[in-house]
Amino acid sequence: MLPRDEEDSLKRPAGPLQAVDLETPGFIASQEGSTIRDLCKAHRDYGRDSPYFRGLLRSDLDAAVVIPVDLKQLFSCLLDSTEFKLWIAAWRQQLREALPSLLRDPETAVDDNGNPLTLEHLMGEGRWADPSDQTSDIPIKALQIAR
Repeated sequence: MLPRDEEDSLKRPAGPLQAVDLETPGFIASQEGSTIRDLCKAHRDYGRDSPYFRGLLRSDLDAAVVIPVDLKQLFSCLLDSTEFKLWIAAWRQQLREALPSLLRDPETAVDDNGNPLTLEHLMGEGRWADPSDQTSDIPIKALQIAR
């Protein structure tokens, strides 16, 4: 992990679905959501339990820091509406449980504007619903934990 002052100097994308490495947050799509589209297509064509789909999903999620809007978009495509609601509830609970340790870690305790990290940050809700705010203000280490 980069020291805080080096992390602050990283260039961040203007919006979601643009990053191609671990240095900048946003999904690993090179062109307008193609990675999410490819994952959804592989899910549809090969099925949720296929080794191809699982490998593709794992490698894509491991390849970049993912922002909350990307996770929501991806899982809304992969799950039916009931499964998606259950996933959101489970994800929220996991993030709620992780938040105290994030607040104790100096690298994740505050956003890039000095505000304490909240569940809204991690879920991409409220003030943090805008993808550009997620990419520019939420600490990268917190995004890595949030996925």
